[in-house]
Amino acid sequence: MKVAICHLKVEHGQKQRNLERLITYLHSAAEEGADLIVTPELSLSGYSYPSTDAIRKVAETVPGKATARVAAIARCFGCFICVAMAERDDNRGRVYNSVVAIDRQGDIVARHRKFTAERAWASAGTTLANSIFDTPWARIGLLICSDSYYGILPRAMAAQGAELLLVPANWPPGNLDPREVWSARARENHMFIAINNRTGKDLKMDCATAVSEVIAPDGNAIMEETSEDSRVFFCDLPTRNIQKIRSNHRPLQRLNKNAIGEFQQTPDLKQTSLSISFAVCKDQAGVALEEIARWTLSQSASSRHLLLLPTGIADVNAVETLRATARRLDAVICAALPDKRVAVVDSKTGTKIAKREQIAKTPVLINCNAARVALISLEQIGYPEIPYALSAAGCDMILLLEERISEAQLNTAAVRSVERLAVAVSTARLAVLFHPPEGHNRWREQRCEKSGIVTWSVNLDHTRDKTYLPRVDYTRLFEEVQSE
Repeated sequence: MKVAICHLKVEHGQKQRNLERLITYLHSAAEEGADLIVTPELSLSGYSYPSTDAIRKVAETVPGKATARVAAIARCFGCFICVAMAERDDNRGRVYNSVVAIDRQGDIVARHRKFTAERAWASAGTTLANSIFDTPWARIGLLICSDSYYGILPRAMAAQGAELLLVPANWPPGNLDPREVWSARARENHMFIAINNRTGKDLKMDCATAVSEVIAPDGNAIMEETSEDSRVFFCDLPTRNIQKIRSNHRPLQRLNKNAIGEFQQTPDLKQTSLSISFAVCKDQAGVALEEIARWTLSQSASSRHLLLLPTGIADVNAVETLRATARRLDAVICAALPDKRVAVVDSKTGTKIAKREQIAKTPVLINCNAARVALISLEQIGYPEIPYALSAAGCDMILLLEERISEAQLNTAAVRSVERLAVAVSTARLAVLFHPPEGHNRWREQRCEKSGIVTWSVNLDHTRDKTYLPRVDYTRLFEEVQSE
């Protein structure tokens, strides 16, 4: 399957010039034998507009004159073309940030309207029912740019059987490298992702060095290109790998309360931070319980504390010692036990010991006065819907207490922080805390690989800010997907 990525220089507000350039490059890609051709986000209008009225004059109806010209190329060369544009709906008086898929007969077979739409001018999409289509090579899903930022939408496309996800984008370089996010999205959904970025300067953004990329299901890039001028990049996707995707399809995890539980306690909103301590025992000597006991004597009990103990520090016989430590510090202690169990010792509610196989089915929910915390398994963090649903339920932080973790799994854990969650990872050799991104920045990471006890603080104002969540009704979305 030969995919053509039209990495184009788009001039802000110059619809006709952009359309003529687009047609030229679509024609060139089709002549080169592309089976599927993609364009950048808003390829006819450019990106930055202050209002719906401002962009309406450069928006297109669907179907319309622009799609008719694109359809003629698809029909002439027998290829599929996905063209992204500002779509004008004259019947409803709305404008959408859309991408339209046209098949080899020149018919429109799919249309996706961006969920995470630009609030200044765009109405948001509300359904994925029309965002997927079939080709002789693969089932293909459509998203747009920041739709791929949050894990729930790519996951929903994968649940509908998408083997290739196309993402027209207008994503300039910055503090957050989107390739980290895209890699995680491919890996967690076990599918190919093709991102068609743009080049050139928009009204406010400089995309001259923006990257277009095709990523394999293992999260590794198989094409990564940039150009300051308009270019077409080609990538051959092996169909045998697409067939493997079908055999490794990962069904959705249930998103009801039986899967994520329910927080019973209202958090103390006056407290805006949570202290979390990690014991790291990288050296053979490790971190003894006696050292932890001495450490607690130096700590203040003015606010609730969370302490994570990886495998190798405590066993079942040490639980009573942990209870005394928890009472002294007014803490919650999560300790990995050597028999594939985890002890959660809470100074207020007592002790709970759970088998890891139980945690893999239902997260352990912990109330830390100001913070809502969930202990989940490494398997669960591989499914975006579980952290997303926990965040929607008011969770501030998820914990991973594992014997070991790979760098790829750490990347997946880091990306979960975009769901407005802090993510704490504790192993015998490593402590990591990922903080939710602020604005368009990358998540902040704190890491320790030195034996001892390290304490960090989570800003709960950041984890409580769930304002983006109502933009995607994940319950209705997944009901829609599961009913197909």
